[in-house]
Amino acid sequence: MTVRSFLEMVSQFFIIFPSAILCYLPMVKKLRFSLKKILLWEFGILLVLSPVMAFLCLRFGLSINTLLIPALILFYIMFRGTVTTGKMQTLAVFVGVCNLMSFPSVYSVMYDAYLHPDGLLENYSMEANIFSLVLTLILSAVIGYPLCVKGSELIEHQTSEKVWGLTIPVSLVMLMINYSIEPVYYRNMYVGRMFFLAIMIITAMLLLLMFLMVIFYYAAMSIYQNEQTKAKARMLEMQESRYLRLQDYIEKTRKLRHDFRQSIHVMNTLAAEEDYDTLKKYLAEYEAQMPVGLTDYCRINSVNALLNYYGQWAEQNGIKLSWKIQLPDDAGISQPDLCSVLGNVVENALDGCMTAHRQGRDIISFRWSARSRIYT
Repeated sequence: MTVRSFLEMVSQFFIIFPSAILCYLPMVKKLRFSLKKILLWEFGILLVLSPVMAFLCLRFGLSINTLLIPALILFYIMFRGTVTTGKMQTLAVFVGVCNLMSFPSVYSVMYDAYLHPDGLLENYSMEANIFSLVLTLILSAVIGYPLCVKGSELIEHQTSEKVWGLTIPVSLVMLMINYSIEPVYYRNMYVGRMFFLAIMIITAMLLLLMFLMVIFYYAAMSIYQNEQTKAKARMLEMQESRYLRLQDYIEKTRKLRHDFRQSIHVMNTLAAEEDYDTLKKYLAEYEAQMPVGLTDYCRINSVNALLNYYGQWAEQNGIKLSWKIQLPDDAGISQPDLCSVLGNVVENALDGCMTAHRQGRDIISFRWSARSRIYT
């Protein structure tokens, strides 16, 4: 082991750092700490780990991929701990970036085979390593802005674990193909048109990956927009229900006001005749005709419309509801998002109650409060 071979081996691990930057670009709105602090931590850890891994590779004759896999697992654990996204989102982004960064690596192996036709993969040259770093930086520069803008938009709006989970097998398959296509003996690349075919396959896969990324973005955003449209339609339905109930309340109140003089006269006559039984019966019937108004649970009209809508639905299905709502005027999130969360909770509870209704479980208790914009 010479100093030159040691430095060459250390430099091969530096591809991890631009990969880490790409991982964090779509997560810029989901970081637990500042991006600068996170990257400084990871760069410091990389400076410590790279010499250690290079020494192990040279001392025990290990391939770089043997130690790169545990290193990637370590960096994934760090990545998972520094972002607030779901498990599938985090894993999909990490595996996707690893897949993307495997292309400069395999291109550099082909370049090394071009420079040293009789060489071996284990004797990966410094020239090829520099070529790999340059390609990595170019690819990072090209895809960095779309990842930061469109990727962060996708991360923020599309939170379905199933949708993100669909991308992981594709990335893993491409990653394994890139790993398996690297020749151990470079002279095998000069058999027939193998070299040309390998370059064409790698390029086609890279273009396919770019195409799939664009398709996934538009498909995922389309799913999100459809969900938003459905949520808005449901909100309009609730507002309509509130409006119709309010109209009915106004009409019944108008009728009662119109008949109020006659009612007073009847009650006065019954009281004068001391016919208290008839008076009580008349008052009970009159009270039953009194319209039930809409309940204001909080100062947010959209939430009131939602709760009155589900309250009416529950009443029609014989389900008793107990509400305790403590929401500030400024909920901290948009009203559509707040109503979507509350609506899903209430709807799931009502569905469960309908399923268990035969067993007499017809009482649901809701309690919502918000302190420092934390909802419980």
